[in-house]
Amino acid sequence: MKRLIFGVLVVCVSFAGRMAAVPQSPAAGQPQGAPNFSGTWITTSPQSGVGQVLEIKQDWKAVSLTHDGGPAGHATVYPLDGSTLTSETATHGQKIPVRTRARWDGESLVLTMTWTIANVTTTARQTLVLDEKGQLRYNSTELVDGRAPKTTEATLVRR
Repeated sequence: MKRLIFGVLVVCVSFAGRMAAVPQSPAAGQPQGAPNFSGTWITTSPQSGVGQVLEIKQDWKAVSLTHDGGPAGHATVYPLDGSTLTSETATHGQKIPVRTRARWDGESLVLTMTWTIANVTTTARQTLVLDEKGQLRYNSTELVDGRAPKTTEATLVRR
């Protein structure tokens, strides 16, 4: 099953555990007063995505995005210290490495995920920002070798 907004299931990294709560301390590169996106978010637009759920857990070490695809959902973890995390996920009967990285761009959090299947590399860039109403603005651009970029935008509200 393909998720319209929150990425392609093929590349989502599933984790059985949850992120541990840790004391707040600024990560390298994290701006002072950076927004905390933690919470359960419900899609309000575009119409095709209305009702989809995105859960975000954020501490000073990492941010984890879990969307409601499949029985257990799919989580992807991004370190907030500027490093790249390499995880393995199974898809189509094979295990593939998935590299994730996060960086701050002002008050926006830019998440990057890269993977290669059958010699085709895909990079997904997601930007999260809170607007003046406290809504989450989500923008995702997927870049696949030799193809035009595919961009998706969504607006979400806290549950």
